[in-house]
Amino acid sequence: MGDDPHTPARCAARPESIVADTAIHTVMGDDPHTPARCAACPPAIVADTAAHVGGDTSTLSPPRWDNGTVTYLVFHPRAARWLAVASWAVCAVFVVGLATTATPAQIAAYVAWGPWFALVIWLMFWRPDVRVDESGVAARNPLRTWQVPWALIQRVDTKYSLTLFTPQGRVQAWAAPAASRRAVRLASPADVAHLPSSTYGPGGGVRPGDLLASDSGQVALVVREHWEALRDEGRLHPAADDAVTRGWHIPSTVGLVAVTVLAVALTALFH
Repeated sequence: MGDDPHTPARCAARPESIVADTAIHTVMGDDPHTPARCAACPPAIVADTAAHVGGDTSTLSPPRWDNGTVTYLVFHPRAARWLAVASWAVCAVFVVGLATTATPAQIAAYVAWGPWFALVIWLMFWRPDVRVDESGVAARNPLRTWQVPWALIQRVDTKYSLTLFTPQGRVQAWAAPAASRRAVRLASPADVAHLPSSTYGPGGGVRPGDLLASDSGQVALVVREHWEALRDEGRLHPAADDAVTRGWHIPSTVGLVAVTVLAVALTALFH
């Protein structure tokens, strides 16, 4: 931010609601132009943003920066994590109730379903995020992670969730769903003001998923602003090795398969 036009999000005149229901973590090195140091940011943005030095970049390709800094933004919807915690509490009640009221055969038949539900909840609501850095955008979905270089992004859409259109197809981000009906009803003119130019369709219209009150709209804002800055400078020429990549999250996949097999086997054996 600040005076650098190439930073992920220029926040001048940005409504304070941009991070009201979202956790956005900015992991930065020594670059003075990092989002958390933007003097023009409304207080609510800075107050609700966590800045860290370091961080796990294992799901991202190395940032292609000349000055050696490692700066990226990690986005996950806060509402999803609250939902995960509530769901885990229900699972715990189920396990305790099973252990105190069921017969040994019933316990053996159904006890593995508690861990199964807990793992599925983690995969669906806790693990997913979207990461933005100078190498591109990474969508970490429940079982797979997609990495999209900036030069391969053709356009950004938010019809159902944050969706990146590339020459190799569409990449959807599980962690950035479009706006709910309630968010659309509560939208104000500020939610569609000062957005990147590529947000607006014919006649100046925007999708509900572009509203800054939505998860998809908040991430799309960051992605579009940086993508437009690179486009305007003519820096979106694909390199020979640029490609959209995807990778399975092996521990999650193996764990889900193992717990599923165990739960089904125990249910069939003792039911």
